[in-house]
Amino acid sequence: MIRPAHIRDMNEICELIYYIMKDKHSYFTENFPKDTVMSFIKHLYVQDMSYFSYKFIIVQEIAANIAGIALGYDGRLNTEFQKQWDPSVEDYFGKDEDEFESSEAQHDEFHLDTLAVVETYRGQGIGSSLLTAVEQIARLQGHHKFSLNVSVDNPNAQKLYEKHGFIMDSSFHISEHLYYHMIKPLM
Repeated sequence: MIRPAHIRDMNEICELIYYIMKDKHSYFTENFPKDTVMSFIKHLYVQDMSYFSYKFIIVQEIAANIAGIALGYDGRLNTEFQKQWDPSVEDYFGKDEDEFESSEAQHDEFHLDTLAVVETYRGQGIGSSLLTAVEQIARLQGHHKFSLNVSVDNPNAQKLYEKHGFIMDSSFHISEHLYYHMIKPLM
């Protein structure tokens, strides 16, 4: 069953977000203890307007367990999210080490920020189901473009996204790692 995330899901979801950040070689996971980074993620998770807010996350649940998550949002919310991000980063880490050469999402896109499947549930179509569900949310909100970013080092994810109709639009760096910005027109 796919459903919206709830506050009560915080520990499981924030753990998945942490591992996505770690996989991206985030400045935060590379330079600070896990408990500090987890506190930061949990702080943002309960906010109404933040990059990690539960309000922008859906979960795939199997037998009452979270099997995967997808975090997607309207790219126009970046400015609002940044207002929460900057002071939170300073509160938890002392300074903001900007690890992005540009925003991950463009203003004219609905952006899939995070798609994560718990390791024991991989290979069961959960990523595809979540991707389809987020696309439906984008369509219902009237968006004409759906975007995501994928590491050049993750060919399996690239294949999944291409199978779902995404094409490479551009490339950029996050924490000195190359990513493709992929888009899918929504007609």
